[in-house]
Amino acid sequence: NSLAAFRLSLFAAGLSALFLALLAWPTVHIALGDGYGQTVPMLWIMLPGMVIYSLVPLSISYFWHAESRGMQPNIIVGIAVFVDAFLLFLLVRPLGAYGAATAASIAYLVSGFMAARLTSSVLGCRMIDLLVPTQSDLQRVAIVLRSRMCGARAVD
Repeated sequence: NSLAAFRLSLFAAGLSALFLALLAWPTVHIALGDGYGQTVPMLWIMLPGMVIYSLVPLSISYFWHAESRGMQPNIIVGIAVFVDAFLLFLLVRPLGAYGAATAASIAYLVSGFMAARLTSSVLGCRMIDLLVPTQSDLQRVAIVLRSRMCGARAVD
């Protein structure tokens, strides 16, 4: 169902972000060298926004195809661009690249929460029902992962 798709998308984005956060230092050190270590905290600043922003493309797809109302989430993307540009103007001079990372993360957070709010209102549910995986969602993921690891095809 649609609620499960949103919850699992956010869950997968969160796990991916955690994985990226944990591997950022060694990866940058090995791939780029110590001179690029300052990029890791910028990644950490951007990750929360990137996780929440993962709801925006899903919301756009849902509204475009299931609801035939594609413009509503596209307006959210426009708002995100405006918020990012405004915050860049305010934050880059005092904070440099960290200000740019902060501006992007905040813009992502704003747009992701707007998409979640719009989607939850159309689906007639609370935002928490859209954002927090249920026990049955996690059990479904576990079944699919076990099946994939054993080489069988799970029923999705």
